Amino acid sequence: MAYLLDSNTLIEAKNAHYSFEVCPGFWDWLVLKIGEGSVLSIEAVSTELRRQTDELSEWAVRDASGMFLAPDAATAVAMREVTAWVMAQDYKEEHRANFFAKADPLLIACAKAHDHKVVTHEVPVPENSRKVKIPNVCQAMDVEWTNLYSMLRAERARFVLATD
Repeated sequence: MAYLLDSNTLIEAKNAHYSFEVCPGFWDWLVLKIGEGSVLSIEAVSTELRRQTDELSEWAVRDASGMFLAPDAATAVAMREVTAWVMAQDYKEEHRANFFAKADPLLIACAKAHDHKVVTHEVPVPENSRKVKIPNVCQAMDVEWTNLYSMLRAERARFVLATD
C-alpha cells in the first residue's frame, strides 16, 4: 500500500507549515518516499499543481515527477464505480460538477484499483450533506483515507533542526 496525495496536501504544506524555506526537510522526506514508491499521486494532481508557476510546481516537475501515476485500465474500471456511486447520491449538480472537474475522482479510483490510501485535508460531511467530499466517497468505495499529519505520524517522519 502506498499513500496517494491530494493536491491540497501539497498546496497547504507549501503555503503553511512546510514551506520550502522553513521546512526543506519535509520536501526532502517526500522525495525519499517517492523514490521508495510509498508516496505517490496521479497525473491529474500534477496538472493541478502546474496551473501555478511557483516553487511547488517547479518542485513537482524537478523533484517529484516520478510520483505521478498515469491512469491505467484498473483505474478506469474503478472510476466507473466512483462515478456511478456519486451520480446515485442526492448531491447538488454544481457540487458533482466541481468534484468531477478536479483530480478527486481519479485519485479515489486509483486508490481503489491499487489498494492505496488517499491523503487529503478534506474532512467528511454528514450523510445528508449535498456536497461531494473525498472522505465520504472513499468510505463508500471502501478506500482508506487519512490526512497529511496522520500519514507523517504513521510513517514516523522527523524533520530536525539543521545546525549548520
